[in-house]
This record gives sequence, C-alpha cells and structure tokens, in this order.
Amino acid sequence: MARRETGRLSWVAKKQASGAHKRSQSVRGMEAGALPAGVGAGSGAPAGSAGYGAAMAVAAAAPGAQASPTPGSTLNILDQPLARQRGEVSLSAYLLLFCELVAYSRNRVSSVVALEARLAAVGYRVGERALEYVCAKSGKPLPRETRILGILNFVVTNLWRFLFGKNADSLKKVGNSDAEFYIEEVEPLVNTFVSVPKDFGALNCAAFQGGIVHGILSAAGFECEVTTYVRDDSSKPGSAEVTMYYIKFSNEVIQRERRLAG
Repeated sequence: MARRETGRLSWVAKKQASGAHKRSQSVRGMEAGALPAGVGAGSGAPAGSAGYGAAMAVAAAAPGAQASPTPGSTLNILDQPLARQRGEVSLSAYLLLFCELVAYSRNRVSSVVALEARLAAVGYRVGERALEYVCAKSGKPLPRETRILGILNFVVTNLWRFLFGKNADSLKKVGNSDAEFYIEEVEPLVNTFVSVPKDFGALNCAAFQGGIVHGILSAAGFECEVTTYVRDDSSKPGSAEVTMYYIKFSNEVIQRERRLAG
C-alpha cells in the first residue's frame, strides 16, 4: 500500500512539474513577443489582455518604431525643433477643418463681404501666433525686421513655407508708391477643395490667408490694411486663377521707413 501511495504521489508531482514547465514556456513566449494562436492586432483583444500586450511588444520591436515616452518625458510643442514640423498635419484633415470653419461662419453672416471679413478676422489671430511661434522656434536668434522689404521678404519665404510648405509665388510693388505692395499666389491652398454655393458665388476663401498676412505684419509692428482680390486669367491658355493680397502700410510706417533710409 505504501509503495502504491508513493507511486501516486510521484505521478502527481510529475504532472505539476510538467504544467509549471508549460506555463513558464508560455510566459517566456509572451515576453519575447510571440502571439498566441488566433490572436493578432485586429483580433479585438482587450487592452489589458496578454495578446494585446504581446502585439504591442512586437510593434515596439519593429525596425524604426519609436519607444513609448516615459512619464514626464513628453516634449512640449515649443521644445520640438521647427524643422521637424513639415508634413505633420494631413492635408485632408487641414482642409476638412477649414471647410468646417467656412460652414460655421457662413451660418452666422448674411453676405459675402461679411463672410470674408469673418474669415480674415480668424486668419488675423493665426498670423499673430504664427509669427511668435516661428521666431521662438528658430535655431538662431532672428534679427528684428525694421524695414518694409525685409519683413515682406520674411513673410513670403520663411512664414509662407511654415504655413503652406512653399514660398509665395511673387511679391511686387504697386507703381512708384512706397506704401503699397501685393503678394500673388496661384490657386491658394484654402481654395483647393472648397465648393462655393451659388448664393455666395463671389466668395474668395483666401480672405483667411489675407487675414494671416495682416496679423503677421501688425504683430511685427507694421500697421497696414490687407485686402484680398482675385485676378482671373483663365481666359489665357495655360493660365489659372491668381489671388492677390494687396497691402497698404499706414503713414506712421512710411514715415519710420523714410527716417531709417536717411
């Protein structure tokens, strides 16, 4: 009887040892990132399950994957280099948001002029913040522009690239006037996927970008008026609609410009 009990205890010990060995192998497999059969990224496993954790481990180990930030290590947007901001925002998401802005504004005005003025007011606030952001994030201290041509060149190059990914098409002076300039842009980004209803047929949503230009110049200390026009060259072969941002500086700015010119 004692021999039979000893044999039974030995068999139970072997079964327990075998089960522990299998559990240990399963745990090691999970730690190595192996997924159980039937469990994958799209299997619907809950976030707290082992399958989800293993899938995340595989994703983290993939070439080029970025490690999850540890608590307190997330960079503030002002700590991130400006050069890495290009391409961060999806074009379709940006235009969808802008179309919603146009639709929201349209329901609160009764005329095309009022709608363009509302879009320009929103753009003005964007321009103020864009100038502050670009100056704060530049790799080296930017000189403070005190001359008209200097600030206009800064707008059509640095700031235009930051906002729209390219330079403005042209910057021109109006005749012999020292106070009047205009920026030309062929098919502005904000007009790309905007469908203007018939009752707002003369609407130019690029008034939003005109407001951005106005906000940048005013924040830089160059008080002015900015008006958005459309020059339709579609009758010419190979021509497209051109938007013009007409800029007229105030008398104070012109007087300061003449003093600096000596």
